[in-house]
Amino acid sequence: MTHTFKNPHPVALTVVCVVMGLLSIPAVFAQGTNDLPLSGPAFVLADEAYKAYAEGNYQAAADKAREASRLRPDVSSLTELVRRAESAQRSPPRSLSESPRSIVVPAQITNIRRAPTESPAFSAAKSGYEAYEKGRFDDAVAHATTAVRLVPGNARYRLLLINALVGSNRLAEADQAVTTAAAVSGESRALAEQREVIAQRRAQAPGAAAFAALERKDATSAVANARSAIRLAPNDIAYRQVLAEALLLSGQYQEAETAATDAMALDAKDASPQVLRGYARQRLGRRDDAVSDFNQALSQPTLGASGRRQIRLIAADAALAAQDPAAALVLLKEMPLGADELADAQVAQRRRAATAAMASRPVNAAVVADFAPPVLDCGRLGGPQRCLVLPSSAGEQAPAGFAMASAAYKAFDDGRFPDAAVSAGKAVELAPGNRDYKLLQLSALMRAGDLTAADAVATSLLAEAPKNARLLVQRGQIRQQLDQVERAQADFSAALDASAEAKAAGASPLVASNSLPAAVEMGLLVDVGRRPEAKQRFDQAVAAGGAGELAGVPDTEQAYLGVRVGNDTAALAAFDRADATGKLANTSYQDAAFSAIRARQDDQAVGYFKRAIDDAGALRLRMEPRLLFDTRRAVAEVSREGGVIASLTYRGAVSGLGVTPGVGTDSLQAGVEGYWRPWGYQNGEYVELFARAFQTLYSKGGGAKGPGTLQAAVGIRYKPFTSQNLVASFSRAFAPSGGRNDWLAQLGYSADSGTDLRIDVPSWWTTKTSAEIGRYLSEGQSYALAQFQAGRSYRLGDGDTDGSGRWVLYPHLSLAADYDSTAVDKTSVGFGPGLTGRYWFREDTYAAPRSYLDLSLQYRARIGGAERAKGLFVNTTLSY
Repeated sequence: MTHTFKNPHPVALTVVCVVMGLLSIPAVFAQGTNDLPLSGPAFVLADEAYKAYAEGNYQAAADKAREASRLRPDVSSLTELVRRAESAQRSPPRSLSESPRSIVVPAQITNIRRAPTESPAFSAAKSGYEAYEKGRFDDAVAHATTAVRLVPGNARYRLLLINALVGSNRLAEADQAVTTAAAVSGESRALAEQREVIAQRRAQAPGAAAFAALERKDATSAVANARSAIRLAPNDIAYRQVLAEALLLSGQYQEAETAATDAMALDAKDASPQVLRGYARQRLGRRDDAVSDFNQALSQPTLGASGRRQIRLIAADAALAAQDPAAALVLLKEMPLGADELADAQVAQRRRAATAAMASRPVNAAVVADFAPPVLDCGRLGGPQRCLVLPSSAGEQAPAGFAMASAAYKAFDDGRFPDAAVSAGKAVELAPGNRDYKLLQLSALMRAGDLTAADAVATSLLAEAPKNARLLVQRGQIRQQLDQVERAQADFSAALDASAEAKAAGASPLVASNSLPAAVEMGLLVDVGRRPEAKQRFDQAVAAGGAGELAGVPDTEQAYLGVRVGNDTAALAAFDRADATGKLANTSYQDAAFSAIRARQDDQAVGYFKRAIDDAGALRLRMEPRLLFDTRRAVAEVSREGGVIASLTYRGAVSGLGVTPGVGTDSLQAGVEGYWRPWGYQNGEYVELFARAFQTLYSKGGGAKGPGTLQAAVGIRYKPFTSQNLVASFSRAFAPSGGRNDWLAQLGYSADSGTDLRIDVPSWWTTKTSAEIGRYLSEGQSYALAQFQAGRSYRLGDGDTDGSGRWVLYPHLSLAADYDSTAVDKTSVGFGPGLTGRYWFREDTYAAPRSYLDLSLQYRARIGGAERAKGLFVNTTLSY
């Protein structure tokens, strides 16, 4: 918990009866919300990475998150955690808004919110999760079945049962368990995800059989098995591509066109099914439609250089078959080749054929010649994926390095990035002039985390094309991760220059353009320290709407770009648009909430935070316990509109109240303050109106006490900075019984660490620093107070099982000093041990404890100044 969300204002005094009554508040308010650990090595590593980040060990966080990302490259939030941890090593985060983002957990999650007590159902579920984690799926099924029988309405227990059945490969039973769960608790996103997982698993057998049949050219078996796989997993594009390929092999071109069209409907950005449809249409005698399909496939913006190369070869084969060698030569001429084009056997073979056809003056024919269909390479059929299309001669006249490159692509697809890097490196050794292989090697090395080697490969590629903007960006990102900040910024600046040069020359982004997308350029401007320029460009693009540079950029990307350039109002609007269209992932809820805070839209911020908490509770969003608690703390602070602070103090001045009657004697004072934030949280730059009253109840040295010492004040205070607890206050002090009537100006500052409740560790280091100066304007009295405390906080009880753990004991050492311009001895300094007990309460599902009761005891020895520095100091404080 950072000091940004801490109420920085010192407490006022309270009447004795209020405080003493509150001392008996029972522990019933405390409730545990810790989670069970995740299953699987990737999530164990991720959990450790988040804990390391929360503890400030950013190097360990980066290392563990990078290793987790290698195991699960599909989890983008792990990559984001790596970036944030590496960034934090250079510049530690200053606020909760810089905390690591949460992780989306797949259907196999083994996480459950613990109940206040271990009921028989909970105990069975706990045993089920433990068995699941160890891979004993049949035991997990037995325990989960018991839990479901005891509490049929518990959705989490049913999810455990479904996961365990899937782990045991009892897929039909798992499917029935999903149907039963939906009937009992209603449909949910979690159940829909489980249906998809089960369908994929059930479709694997016929899908693999279909692909095996393709490899042995058994079209009939391939068609039958592909149709079976599609019935089980209709949303898997790979099975539809296998069906289209099988139909092409069997000569059923009309049916193949339909199958390819169905596959395109699942993902309009996947070029492979459109190539298959183009082949089918050409074999049906519709050459113009085929050319249109090939051209559209080549124009896909997400298509990489290797994929574009394969499609050009296929389109060239189609052109040759259509007796259009001129079109084939155009396609072959524009291919992104290596340094030695003649070394590419596939291209050379087709060029020779096209050149020979041109010499014989061929005539275009309405019915094209027979030619083999493209080869489909799906690599594996273990779940939703993409298949690649290769020219029919890919396995016959493969150029040097082709086999190793294919192995590298498959390893990359399987997430085996170190293996992919090794295979790609061998492909480069066999074909050093093939640029595609080097690009593949670069991507594999980056994903494998071998950044030094990746930097070397990127440098070699840039030696051939020193102004390649995209390569410069890649190398800059590598160097950024290597903490080579200046070299990274140099690459980013060079990329910006190269992109501007390409745009000035009018390069088309669809024809190997060297220009960068506007959104990428804006992000690079931030990276090189040109944030004002980036923000101005972003603001202009937002104002231009659909005609601006951000036209076509998804709302979520616009939102994160707005955050980077510093326009949180536009960022929040983009988050809201993405949310309204159902395209905002729950991993972005917290980011949207922090944008709302910075845009001073407190209600929207709380709304997004609550949705993140809901999804975490429903197991749709992974939140490390500390991050979940910090999110609940943010809800408590951002939604706070006011409060009451009361205290009972024995000896000494009370911070925030000025120098009060009775200071300098052994006195007991009590008081109360109420405050109100009329404009809300305001990104931590809030204004508070307050009223307070206090009086001296006891004075050992014969000083004033009783009703005659009643002192009151009303005033206003302002916190001008989001990330610093600096507070300016101005108030009117008055005394109904003839005491002080004066204007009081105050300035206070505090910087604390570890003062909030921790639910993830049993103990933690805590420091408190506070300083305050004030002046009574009419009387000319000035004062100053300062104190530093350091110690270790211990959470009492075990909040994981019995709902307690909200008491915190804080043994510490204290150094305190004060100054009073009207005292005989103006200064005093004391040092000594202390013990504070804090009880947290008033929490709920969404908000961390909003209130606390402090009981503090200190003994100080005088080390300088007046005698008032030494002795026993007692303070009881209620913040409600």
